[in-house]
Amino acid sequence: MKQIVNILIVLVFYSGFAQVTFVVDKIPKETPKDASIFISGDFEGWTGGQEKYQLKKQDSVYMITLPKISGPIQFKFSQGSWETVECDNKGLTIENRNYVFKEPN
Repeated sequence: MKQIVNILIVLVFYSGFAQVTFVVDKIPKETPKDASIFISGDFEGWTGGQEKYQLKKQDSVYMITLPKISGPIQFKFSQGSWETVECDNKGLTIENRNYVFKEPN
């Protein structure tokens, strides 16, 4: 049975000189308390579930800091597999998220 997880995410980006921190501060209440959240994208080959890309949980907030990558990136969040990738509130696929690393002022 294919399980799809509805991950509603509010992202906050903290930009530094050579990195960005993605903060996920809102996930569905149905998400298991011990769930692991991962970021996957074109920057890592869309492999999904790599330990290196597991977000750290602090209280009810998940976060990960990525080094600067040249050019824009596309990504999604999951619980470690494509069967648990984020989707909309109806369980339907959403577009890839995008981020463009900016040069410091």
